[in-house]
Order: sequence, then structure tokens, then C-alpha cells
Amino acid sequence: MDELSLNAYAKINWRLEITGVRTDGYHELDMLMQTISLHDVLCVKKSNENKLTVNNVPVEDADSNLVIKAAHALSDYTGENISASFSLIKNIPSMAGLGGGSSDCAAALKALNEMYNLRLSTDELMPIALRLGADVPFFLHSGLCRVRGIGEQVDRISPAPMANLVIYHVQGGLSTPKVYKKFDEMKLPTRKSGCEAFVKGLISGKIDSLEPVNDLEPPAIALLPDIAYYKNLLSSHGALYTLMSGSGSAVYGVFETEAMAVKASSLMPHSVHSITLS
Repeated sequence: MDELSLNAYAKINWRLEITGVRTDGYHELDMLMQTISLHDVLCVKKSNENKLTVNNVPVEDADSNLVIKAAHALSDYTGENISASFSLIKNIPSMAGLGGGSSDCAAALKALNEMYNLRLSTDELMPIALRLGADVPFFLHSGLCRVRGIGEQVDRISPAPMANLVIYHVQGGLSTPKVYKKFDEMKLPTRKSGCEAFVKGLISGKIDSLEPVNDLEPPAIALLPDIAYYKNLLSSHGALYTLMSGSGSAVYGVFETEAMAVKASSLMPHSVHSITLS
């Protein structure tokens, strides 16, 4: 196989808890994440060298892009020249907390693994993915997962709930390191995980009774106050549950029906209607 095309799906965080801070400065997390229908498209062709276009525009000095880093990582792991020409169509906004770059990276790992017949299992790809980024291991899976540690512990949960979402990317975006730095500066407390009880409520469909928790929301709102405004706007349009995804700046609302989500999205220019994936 010399050519392959994959969808790279975005994600939301149903819940994000910071449960501790390690001695190396990394934050210990306990998260519930789920892939959603919003996606990028990655087309991969075998090549003697790595090349990348994004939305049909060639990327110069692309070695810093996670897609190219995936190829380098597999080359280092296998001792072979694993390279390709990558064409990426971006629909997932950057600096949004929706995992676009990490999902693209995981898609590249999967595509190259298949294209070069490396026969690496998901378990073998996981440590390679973690070195590339904390969210990349999650994207080797799909559906609803509980993700712990610094992203290395991924446990799939079934059945995964289906939900109609409206997603709004608050303009300006946020840098993940800056949000974590602000969390530390605000001296916010870590917490004991409540994910297990949350999962029971989520799978039972009682979304309107769930407590929305994203421990990165307070520092993100301190940096970009419009996040709170758009969360409230989603609620005013009928959302049962609203939360910022990841480190922001995207926020989402869960609606009871597709029709309600479509109507709410029409009232919020530049928002996106999406659904969760199993």
C-alpha cells in the first residue's frame, strides 16, 4: 500500500481533574475524553523524504509539526527510513483544547504503521505516542476513555454516550503551557478524583445532573474572560451541560436533540455542531 487517507477526529473533555503535581513539574491528571465527529483529513503517500502541506499550502521547515515528528519517531524506533508526503486538511481549530495536532499525529502513526507494514500493536505504539505529546496516546484509541497520569494510562469505557454538541472556539486561543502556569500561579488546589461516579451518571444518560469539572477553567478564564461568556451563552440557548475542553479555548454545550443543537449553532456564528463517537 503506497497511499492512505485517514480522518483525524477531535475530542472533548467530559471532565478534567488535576489530582497532583509531580516533582518534575508535570501535573497528574484524571480525565474523561471522547472523540467527536469534527475531524481533519490526513492523506499519506510513500516518499523518500518527508513533506507536508496544510490546506494545500506547502509547509517549510515542517520538522516541528507533530505529523512529521511521528515519521521521525517511527524511523528512530525501527531503524528504517519511514517517510511520506503528507497532505493535511485542517478543520479542527488550533489552540482550542480539541486535540487537533495530537489527533493528526496519531493518524500519522497509524497510517505509517499500516503503509510500511510495521505490524506494531497499539501497546507498542503507546510509548512512542507519549513521547510525542500527552494527548497522542488517547488518539490511538477511539470513543470514550479515562486518561490518567500524564496521558500514559488510557482505559476505554463502553458503552460510550451519544451526544449532540455545539462547539465554540473562543477567539484568540490559549497556549497549554500558559494555562498550566496560571493554574500554578493561582495556587489552586488539586483534588481527589470523582471520575468513577461521573462515568456512571454519564453512561446512564443523566447529563443534566452531572457536575461540570475542568480544573483548567479558572486559569483559562483568568487569561481569556470570554470563555465564561460563551459558556453562559450556550446555557441560555438550552445546553444541558457546558464545559471548556482541555486547556481551551473551545467551549461546548450538550443539547437534548439534534434539532436543538442545530438551532443553537445557528444563533452562534462560527460555532460547530458535532456529535460524540463510540
